[in-house]
Amino acid sequence: GRQDPGEDMGGAGIGIGVGGWGPVERLAVTDCTARGNGTNGIFLELQQDDWVPPRGIRITSCHTEDNRYGISDWGADGLLVTGCTMLGNHVAGFDVSAQGTTNVGGRGGLVTGCVI
Repeated sequence: GRQDPGEDMGGAGIGIGVGGWGPVERLAVTDCTARGNGTNGIFLELQQDDWVPPRGIRITSCHTEDNRYGISDWGADGLLVTGCTMLGNHVAGFDVSAQGTTNVGGRGGLVTGCVI
């Protein structure tokens, strides 16, 4: 994602498509660093708009810096972000929106113990 100026699709550091496995997807992104990417440092994106947004996803102890968005939730339900640093990102450190391909935003999440 470092070659992307931030105006095109793609260009993320860590992008994970979610949904399709049922209402609970046990996923943990832990101790990762995403720095200098054109769009998102780390993001989750619901892959089909008729799928149930999944619960059970955690992002823990990660560092995002100098991305367009630090961490983005584009379609999870109850995303837990804890103990992360989101520093010097250009638009937002943490983003909940419907900018993904399905136009479904995240909901019911919790950001705790983070530095933004």
